[in-house]
Amino acid sequence: TQDIPQGRKIERLLRGTKYMYYQPDYRRKPNEKTWLLVCVHGGNLDVDAMFETCVDTGRKLQVAVLAPYFDYSNFAEYGDLNIRGDRADRRLLEIIEHLGTKTDINTRQFYLYGNGEGAEFIQRFAYAYPERVARAVILYTDQGRLVELNTQVFFPQGLKTNPFAPDLKFNFDTILPIDMVFLKGALDTTRGTPIDRYLEKIKSLSNQYGIKNRVRQVLANDWAQIS
Repeated sequence: TQDIPQGRKIERLLRGTKYMYYQPDYRRKPNEKTWLLVCVHGGNLDVDAMFETCVDTGRKLQVAVLAPYFDYSNFAEYGDLNIRGDRADRRLLEIIEHLGTKTDINTRQFYLYGNGEGAEFIQRFAYAYPERVARAVILYTDQGRLVELNTQVFFPQGLKTNPFAPDLKFNFDTILPIDMVFLKGALDTTRGTPIDRYLEKIKSLSNQYGIKNRVRQVLANDWAQIS
């Protein structure tokens, strides 16, 4: 029931889940709804640092910023959408829909950014809800767990519908066209990394199914990739 102020950083709760939110006090285009950037923290749970970083970007690009806090007490496996418990994907969508009733943000599609376990969440969320994703930006490390592009392996490891989350369906027709950006360090010049192999697999599947993909890898400091 609280109003959502513009031009200020706020912290609120929805159904016991903390979230941090910022909305610019003017729009880039007067007749267009404000775009939303959702930022998901890593396994260190430092949502404050994540939020501050994303707000800097939000101010530059004039987009709203949402950073949910997935605490381990309620969302122990949030990187996997916590499908065996209180679903992290559903809670995020509830927060976004709530904000949509209070503000002028675009809730139909939004940008996504995550690192560490947050990156795992972002990729799985994007594959589960491709129609909601304007662009997914993933800061990936070699310790991260990429989703196997295999329909015979159960989600969240692969793309076969999991009995714990029967509502989540996956197919290459919707997954391959997702605008997904993997970020790499500016000093990382190595080739043959897990991401390189992953991108090659996506290209192979795109050729096999005749579906154009929009997955790419860029330097981690190039935030313009989300705009």
